Amino acid sequence: MSTSTQGTLRPLNPPTVLYSLCAAARRPPPRPCSPKTWRSRSPFSVASDSGTHAQRDQVIAWSFVGVQAILLLAIVMLPRNTDWVPGDTARIISNVLFFSGVALGMWAFLYLGRGLTPSPLPNGAGKLVVKGPYAVARHPIYTGVILLSMGITLRSGNYLVIAATVALIVLFAVKARWEEKHLASTFPGYSDYMTRTGRFVPYIGLAT
Repeated sequence: MSTSTQGTLRPLNPPTVLYSLCAAARRPPPRPCSPKTWRSRSPFSVASDSGTHAQRDQVIAWSFVGVQAILLLAIVMLPRNTDWVPGDTARIISNVLFFSGVALGMWAFLYLGRGLTPSPLPNGAGKLVVKGPYAVARHPIYTGVILLSMGITLRSGNYLVIAATVALIVLFAVKARWEEKHLASTFPGYSDYMTRTGRFVPYIGLAT
């Protein structure tokens, strides 16, 4: 057996060939990408919990999310005009509140970037954001949801929708306080941020 190098034939060294074949046989096959690896490489991946949180905290976090979803579903799906019929002025104010809430929520979504997660626990992928809507409120997404919920409530004509909206606001107040404890332990500058930025609106809910 021989091989050609620049037109010159030279014999192959059998021990070298045998060593190369043995090394190739011992080499493990390439491992396929795991679902976790694929998600981390996908440009459409959604950030989730970093896995460093205690199981109890994760249960509490997703319980908040579940109750929030139920209340929002009630606000949207409960019957309309059962207790009163909203007038034209109420409808105009309702539209202003609703679309202001949607705009604020979308603005806050864009600023969070990779830190965006449905869970109130930090996902480990984002950084502390103190600009844009987060310069005037620590939880502008919650503020946006409250505004759009108030807009829906004003034109609902149903006292049960009012009750669901009040319950949602109370839930956000409790959820935000719980969330802030974890944010303060994750981001060194968050405690100082709390002293100068209101919770849902400017200057209200400042930490002391």
